[in-house]
Amino acid sequence: MAMNVKSDRLTIKEFPANERPRERLAEYGAERLSNAELLAIVLRSGTKGETAIDTANRLLKEYEGQLRYIFLADFKELENIKGVGFTKTVQLKACFELAKRLFESNIERKQVVYPQDVVNIMLPDLKFEKLEKLYVLLLGAKKKLSYFERTGRYRWTGL
Repeated sequence: MAMNVKSDRLTIKEFPANERPRERLAEYGAERLSNAELLAIVLRSGTKGETAIDTANRLLKEYEGQLRYIFLADFKELENIKGVGFTKTVQLKACFELAKRLFESNIERKQVVYPQDVVNIMLPDLKFEKLEKLYVLLLGAKKKLSYFERTGRYRWTGL
């Protein structure tokens, strides 16, 4: 006969309200939460014996505490981490893509006078890439960016 043994660990629902990530975000704002708390909100749930915060902390530890490394991780790599799986990997990838697009949306109609202006425009998109990319940027008469398109992705082979 199997016995039901209740874990001594609290679930997030059992945390005091002022210690739950969602409630803390609502009360104090997202900027006051740790990376683990923000990831826990995205993950939504933990596993048996592990809260979403525990899973988020373990995920951060796996990637040296760097959100950038989680962002760069392959889908299958994240999916195979205990407690993450397919659905949570989809949620993470979707959130990271939305953040990336937020930075990209500010590109149009920028003025380009100096080479550094191109760096400032392109850096948010390119700093997370593993592959070389080729872009076409066209300027209008007043040096305003009028067209922006990625034309290809390439693996760097060196010279």
